[in-house]
Amino acid sequence: RRDRDRGSRDSRRDRRKRGSSRRLRSRERDEFEDRLRGLSLNKTKIAYGMGFALDHAEEAKEIVEIITESLSLDETPIPKKVARLFLVSDILYNSTAPVRNASAYRTEFRDKLPKIFECLHRTYKSIEGRITANAMRERVTKVLRVWQVWSLYPESFVNGLETTFLGKEAQQKIVEPAPAPAAPAVQQPQKQLNLLGGAYDSDDDEAGGNAGKNKLAGLISTEDIDGAPIDGDIDGEPLDVD
Repeated sequence: RRDRDRGSRDSRRDRRKRGSSRRLRSRERDEFEDRLRGLSLNKTKIAYGMGFALDHAEEAKEIVEIITESLSLDETPIPKKVARLFLVSDILYNSTAPVRNASAYRTEFRDKLPKIFECLHRTYKSIEGRITANAMRERVTKVLRVWQVWSLYPESFVNGLETTFLGKEAQQKIVEPAPAPAAPAVQQPQKQLNLLGGAYDSDDDEAGGNAGKNKLAGLISTEDIDGAPIDGDIDGEPLDVD
């Protein structure tokens, strides 16, 4: 009987290992890629993307790979990149939700975040306008401050991401933890999903009547708004912007 119990435990462990590396069905992958193409600085769209990720937490590895790829394209408009970073932040916060395998997102993203911030650095350094650059820097560093408050990763790791993003500027600017009010509510044993907690405020929402305040929402070119293809976005298909 002892051997049978041990065998049962080993079987459950093997199933969990297989579950963490499961792959999305073709239809599911297409759906998620479509969500990323249509993602914008809109709370509802980001929340839907986060919900999809949690619903498919057993495919966390592939979800993270898709998001990383989408953030690695130099030609992707800045507002869309920031929206995808907000999505990453939302998934990470909710990785502690009582959802099977949700915690895998924290591990999977840790391996990919250095690459993501290298790509964000390339985008940031390529910006010619000071207002645009300041707007992007403000949003990205805000995400990093919130991650420190949440204690998602060691402070040295988050500071390393900040150094990667800012490059030489990092010698003059160090990310400081956000003040306590910026932190999400204290987590309870049965924590409710927190949509866009901490890293997102009303000024960021392009659908919230803040078009005049939102510096990033206005950075999408006329060609992008009109739906012209942006080559290489995720898998080379035209970008669908609502």
